[in-house]
Amino acid sequence: MFTDWVDTVAKLPPHTLLLVAALLMFVETAVLIGFAVPAESTLLVVGLLGYQGVLPLTLSLPVCVAAGIAGDQVAYWTGRTLHTRRTVRASSRAARYLDRAESLLRGRGGPAVFFARWIPFVRTCMPLSAGASGLPAPVFTAYSAAGVVTWMSTNVLVGYAAGGSLAAASRWAGRGAAIACFVVAAGVVVLIVRRRVRRSDRQQDDLSELKS
Repeated sequence: MFTDWVDTVAKLPPHTLLLVAALLMFVETAVLIGFAVPAESTLLVVGLLGYQGVLPLTLSLPVCVAAGIAGDQVAYWTGRTLHTRRTVRASSRAARYLDRAESLLRGRGGPAVFFARWIPFVRTCMPLSAGASGLPAPVFTAYSAAGVVTWMSTNVLVGYAAGGSLAAASRWAGRGAAIACFVVAAGVVVLIVRRRVRRSDRQQDDLSELKS
């Protein structure tokens, strides 16, 4: 499937290919039909063609990132305006992933928007759920932009690092994102632990001052 998709888009003229890639990045989260969008594969293709000199990464990556951020904003404000999820059947796959996105938001708030970008299908639902939940726009925008930039850059660079090899890119499809997500998650855990240790130290200092 990956090879078929590469063969299809690689035949397009460079500017048309970039337009298609940007449109797919936008649609993936702007509308729920984004479930069917091969976003990750498209980014790998962008990286592959960047290595081959067909698409300059200095142009294609910023365009894709901008389109992804725009798609997130459209979905967020749709959810914020309607204050509800779009009409979906309770038994549908979209409904299940909306539930998962809402669960992440309740447990993590802003950081859930970032981590959802690394989870297939959930990232399609998260902006809409974030808007409907009333998550403040500045918080959503910050975490959304961070997620889009890191996730897209990772996939494009994996495609580029494959050295133009379709077999290598296909083999590594998804692995680069998973590794990056693990690294980011580990960093977040370290920050949370350090914050709690500092809070505990401050509480102990306050108790010591009260006793004295």
